[in-house]
Amino acid sequence: MIGYFAGGLGERLSSQQLAAVLMKWFSGSVLIGLGLRMAIPERK
Repeated sequence: MIGYFAGGLGERLSSQQLAAVLMKWFSGSVLIGLGLRMAIPERK
């Protein structure tokens, strides 16, 4: 059920150019943030 609705939502979002650009920027920002989190040692 979740896969069905996720597929439909993905089709709608991929057809809109602005949504695709925003998702690309968001996912890139998350990956950069996770990389920085791993690279910077934690202070205790």
